[in-house]
Amino acid sequence: MSGTLQVGGVTLGTHNSGTGKVDLTNAGATTVTTLNTTSIASGTLGSSVVVPASIGASMVLLNTTTISSNTAHINWDNTIITSTYNMYKVSFQGISKDGDNFDPSLRFSVDNGSNFVTMRSTFEYYKLNGSGNGLDTNMDNGLRLGIDVEGDSVGALSGCAEVIIPHDAGMIDVQCWAWCTVQNQGGDYYAYSCFASSTTQSGNRVNYMRFIDDAAGNIDVGKISVYGIKH
Repeated sequence: MSGTLQVGGVTLGTHNSGTGKVDLTNAGATTVTTLNTTSIASGTLGSSVVVPASIGASMVLLNTTTISSNTAHINWDNTIITSTYNMYKVSFQGISKDGDNFDPSLRFSVDNGSNFVTMRSTFEYYKLNGSGNGLDTNMDNGLRLGIDVEGDSVGALSGCAEVIIPHDAGMIDVQCWAWCTVQNQGGDYYAYSCFASSTTQSGNRVNYMRFIDDAAGNIDVGKISVYGIKH
């Protein structure tokens, strides 16, 4: 048996005589408002398909920013940092600026970036092209990802940060940690492990995150991706 499936004069597909099923590959642009079915046997979602967070994977890509030149900072507001997720992963790839003394960090806000929460941070570093290590602790406004990173045309900071934003307003605002490698001033290479925790219990949920150079310079190259993780 052959033929086409039509609804309201619109051709939705053709009958497949071999399988006895309706083939929708030739349906063109078709909108399905309600699909009452228990399963879809196979198929591939297109790159523009949006999967609701309520049924999405445990880790969902929320945003990717490619830095081209003279970027003061990268912001993620309350359209990305939402109550859907209480954990985020941030991936840094080849980030640098044109010049030395690059102090990259992540900052967090509970009022859409008007103010940044005070944090206690620490980082430990290991020299990769020689012997040497160190430990530093700071009270500042974010998670430090490196100190005095060397600037060059191909980028110097790569790594990954994980951020916990509690849903419970009685808990501290944010906790985070990161692992990264950097090229420091003088051409030495280091591995960093970084940890930070806010010192406040504001009662409001973090809804804003910023990547910035604490040395007040502009970022020239690199890519940053933010993923939401559901528990």
